[in-house]
Amino acid sequence: MIDGSSSFKLETIKIHERSKGHLISSEMYLNLIEKPAAAPALKAHLNMTKQVRDKMNIKFRNIHAVLKNRKSFRDYMWLCDLDEAKGLEPGETYRNQKAAKNFAQSICDTERKKRADLMKNCFFTIISDGSTDCSITEQEIVYVRYAKCGQVHVDFVGLGTPSCPDADGIFQCILKVLKTYISCDSDKVKTSLVGFGCDGASVMLGKYGGVASKFRNIQPSIVVVHCVSHRLELAYKDSIKKNETYEKAISLLMGVYYFYKNSPKMRQCLRKICNITGTACLIPARVGGTRWIGHLWRAVDVFLKMMCPIFEQMSDVVNQKSGKESKNKARGFLRWMTTSSVIGYLCLLKDVLKPLHILSNKLQATALIVPEVPIALECAKLTLEVFKDSNGPTLENYLRNTAQFNGVNLNYPASPESLTDMRYALVVNILKHIDDRLEDLNSDTIAATKISCFKLWPEYSKREELRVFGNQEVATLVQHFKNIIPEALQQNIEEEWISFRSAVYSRYKDDVHSLSWPLVWREYHFPAVQSVIDICLTLPSSSAEAERGFSVMKRTKTDGRACLQSTALNICMSVDMLTPSVRDFDPTPAVEHWLCKSVAPRRPLFMENKKGPQTKAYQSEPSIDVTTSESAIDVTTPSIHSEPSIDLTISESSIDVTTPSIHSEPSIDLTISESIDVTTPSFHSEPSIDVTISQSSTDVTTSSIHSEQAEMSDSDSDEGFDDCYSDSDEDNEMTEKDVEQFLRHN
Repeated sequence: MIDGSSSFKLETIKIHERSKGHLISSEMYLNLIEKPAAAPALKAHLNMTKQVRDKMNIKFRNIHAVLKNRKSFRDYMWLCDLDEAKGLEPGETYRNQKAAKNFAQSICDTERKKRADLMKNCFFTIISDGSTDCSITEQEIVYVRYAKCGQVHVDFVGLGTPSCPDADGIFQCILKVLKTYISCDSDKVKTSLVGFGCDGASVMLGKYGGVASKFRNIQPSIVVVHCVSHRLELAYKDSIKKNETYEKAISLLMGVYYFYKNSPKMRQCLRKICNITGTACLIPARVGGTRWIGHLWRAVDVFLKMMCPIFEQMSDVVNQKSGKESKNKARGFLRWMTTSSVIGYLCLLKDVLKPLHILSNKLQATALIVPEVPIALECAKLTLEVFKDSNGPTLENYLRNTAQFNGVNLNYPASPESLTDMRYALVVNILKHIDDRLEDLNSDTIAATKISCFKLWPEYSKREELRVFGNQEVATLVQHFKNIIPEALQQNIEEEWISFRSAVYSRYKDDVHSLSWPLVWREYHFPAVQSVIDICLTLPSSSAEAERGFSVMKRTKTDGRACLQSTALNICMSVDMLTPSVRDFDPTPAVEHWLCKSVAPRRPLFMENKKGPQTKAYQSEPSIDVTTSESAIDVTTPSIHSEPSIDLTISESSIDVTTPSIHSEPSIDLTISESIDVTTPSFHSEPSIDVTISQSSTDVTTSSIHSEQAEMSDSDSDEGFDDCYSDSDEDNEMTEKDVEQFLRHN
């Protein structure tokens, strides 16, 4: 990290501005920003060979697969080793953890840029929530929701760590995340923000000092939406307050859950009993955990299905010689499990919670729009209304024999009348509190968004209703969002709406209820109407996406990776949630971004070139060193793809030529003795000769590329060899003049 200078004198700044390094860096940066086609990095990319491209693609695919499966950056290194072992060529450069992080950053930046470009000129909504990770660090997650040509998009923006977990700290953290990752500054927020979705925490929804009120100070027209799924769970909790039977039932479920969660021995015993009885083993589930009704319904469902095996296993714990604490716990659970009123109330909860569970799942859908919420609520209410006058299937099964349920004998049988009264009171309370918690859905602005749902459009046969449909709603929306919708569009919106409605009905008639907005906007062009519809589609109905994001965060930043910093965590989560699957991932845009974001050219072959003479296959000029000796001449050249092979014997001497390495700089080691043997295996290299002359030995070694092919013996060798090494020379000694003549001929 560059900390900068502590000197703020004007003369110091002027000296730095005139310095050579500053001028060069400024020119490179301006070329990168203003003339990307002329940037050195892009030129290097355009000149990159296919072989180098393939190597970079392998590396980028490796780090993408690592992060897509929520693994550590360290796995990138051994994955490259595995590719090399399989015969692929990932290259020797950029195979460390730091390079892996840089590659992941480029993948992340590429995906974020795609979404920032897609979001450009669109209205958007912020969805935010807070939680803590495994290192007990406060994390604020930010999503944006927007509509493009009728298609709803909900994209992860990033995680931020607020300086202080109060409203002002969270507000500044959200703005920083938006500006850092999608270049959305306060001006963009002021002109395009239409909504804010969050949970019901007071720090988020406070009327005067909450985060929502701070966004409303920037843009007064925004619609603040409290997550509908959370409010549904709160409505249910309001309906069962101060109910002693409910408290006993929940205590039983929680106790059984922790009884098996904290004891592997008890879980193993439960599995053995299930195997003996032929029952599918289901471990008791947790009642709470998140604010979704589905968790409570699943815990009740699993307990009732596993009631008989759990009863048998706990009875064994009480009868056997086990720990005193386990015996006491099991004895207490058995007493509640055999209480008829508790089991009857659990059967009632299973029936009543099922429609609420289905409703909660519908409200958590990513593409759900606000006008579809009342439709889903109405279906759930109609189902609950049935339970006012009749029992559900589970409760009906229990009432057939209140003395026994699922093979377990019950004590203190409850009267059917008492359960009927509890059923009626519970259903009435749930319906009442749902209406109280969701009453803001009837506000004028929210109700006006029904024009964005084709399911709510009137039938073609109802001409009177059709003529006025949407007129008042469009006027309400334009009035509410007048600070956001351009004035030019506001002037024509009412006329455009009438023309648009007529065009749709005249073509589709009774099929209008099955239409979708992407299909409609591909066929029609009404910009004023489209702006209003996009605002309606952009408004969120829940903050379930933020909860899913925290689930990804907890699976990514585990206890083993608790030291993962915020920047790296953002990269990992962005690659995981924004990029396509491993099979569908195309690394080309990320490779181009990685090359172009550097002001200096990248060096993907740095490590290969660094090895120099041992790996470079360049043509070299011949080099000669000569030494004479009485011993021998040894010349060797390697025999891989080489051409010349020379075997020369003069008198009793021999010359042997050997080259010890592949793709190395040429050298010849020549030794002259009583026998001379010259062997030149081919290597496709130009000969370069290194000759050393002394009275002891002459050693010549050649290691070259592109040598000429030749085969020679003492009968047909060159005259130069015969002149230099004659048989009449008894001592086989060479003078300097002889060596010069030898070299001149060769």
